[in-house]
Amino acid sequence: AFIASASGKLLRRFATGLRGYLQLGFSDDGSVLGVTSGNRRRVELFEAATGARRGAVELAGNSGLHFALNHDGARLVAITGTGKPAPLSMACQLYDTGTGRPLWAKACEWAFSSALMHPDGTRVLLAGNGNRRFWWLLDAADGTELARVPVFPVLQTLSRDGRRLAIGTPTGELVVVNPLTGAVLQRARLHTGQLAGAAWLGNLLLTLGTDGSFTQQRWVFRLWDGELLTPRGSFFGVKQGVFAPGWSASENGELLTSERPPHRWSFPVSREVATMFS
Repeated sequence: AFIASASGKLLRRFATGLRGYLQLGFSDDGSVLGVTSGNRRRVELFEAATGARRGAVELAGNSGLHFALNHDGARLVAITGTGKPAPLSMACQLYDTGTGRPLWAKACEWAFSSALMHPDGTRVLLAGNGNRRFWWLLDAADGTELARVPVFPVLQTLSRDGRRLAIGTPTGELVVVNPLTGAVLQRARLHTGQLAGAAWLGNLLLTLGTDGSFTQQRWVFRLWDGELLTPRGSFFGVKQGVFAPGWSASENGELLTSERPPHRWSFPVSREVATMFS
């Protein structure tokens, strides 16, 4: 079902024939919807506007742990288990969604947590995990490593214009890199506790994290300048608890949380508090 976040109005719905959704993902242009369910070995692809089925990608290995589509849905990058013993137990794989054919795979021992594709289609952005504390920049043509950044990544989010990638760590630190070169642009600790999520709202960056000790769990949204990482605002009202709520945000500042009932937020991403003249 597709629902307007501002009004809650049902826009359209269609049946996929699948049960037990495990991951949903859209292409950057919103035209293609990918869905995994069941044993995670297959990504079904649909036209988002009509619900028409456009194909499927059979993932190599024993399970798909994460996938992402490129700008127009022509390519799919996936993190999968290989079914092989260490050190080749996990792989990052790139597929052509038109044919379902794998283009290349990069295998490593329990190393990857998520992968994204740059909008221009030339780069794969690959995050490690607690076992391999790196972020890698790969050439989308053949999987060649172009750069790596030492960091313990728990999340990564790419700006819509493809100019900046934010990489979050479990201790509240965030690193901003150039996703085409791998150069580190900024690094700062944005929360004194955990960092549980981040999203670009135009040129601003929104984070969800805790302040205080790890045991206090005071969840708060914070808005930051995307280039300098200077604070723009703090927003309270998130339900407190051991785990952060799930949430999804759009560039216009509209956000929905997975609390019960879901809460809708509207952040001031295009408003000026004051304009100073010299």
